Amino acid sequence: MFHKERDMTEHVVRWLIEAGFTVRTETMVGYGYCDVTAYDSDSRRLIAIELKLTKITEAMRQASTNQSFAESYVAFPSTVAHKIIDKPRWEAYLRQGIGIISVTQCEVSILVDAIPCPHSGPDTLHDHIVRRFQRHGSRISTRTIKRRVKGW
Repeated sequence: MFHKERDMTEHVVRWLIEAGFTVRTETMVGYGYCDVTAYDSDSRRLIAIELKLTKITEAMRQASTNQSFAESYVAFPSTVAHKIIDKPRWEAYLRQGIGIISVTQCEVSILVDAIPCPHSGPDTLHDHIVRRFQRHGSRISTRTIKRRVKGW
C-alpha cells in the first residue's frame, strides 16, 4: 500500500531504467512539472507519467496536457488503475490515447498502452525535452533520481 505519490516513484523509475530509459523526476515541461519523464535515445521515444494515489480526474487532465509532447501515461496503485479500466466514465481519456500503468510493491505494468506522440520536430516541446535529455543524459537524471528515490 502506498501512502504518498513519491512512494510509487521508486518502483516506476526502476522499471523504466530496467527497460533502458533515461529517467527524470519532476521535469519542467512548459506549463508546470511532470512527475516522471523517460527517454529512450535509440527509438527517440519520450514518455510522460503522472503518478497519483486517487485523484483520477486531476491525473487524466495532466496526462492530456502531456500528450502535447510525449506518449502520456497515468500511474496508480493497482486497485485504482483497474477501476479506471472498468468504468465508462474514463473511456474518453482512454480513447484519446492516455495509457494506464498499475503499480504494486512488487510489479509495475502497463494495463492500457498510450498512443505514441505525433508531435516531433525542431520547434516542438517534444524536441526541446529530447534535446535536454541528449545534452544532460543520465549524468544528471540518474544522480537526481538516486538522491530523491529512497532506498536506491
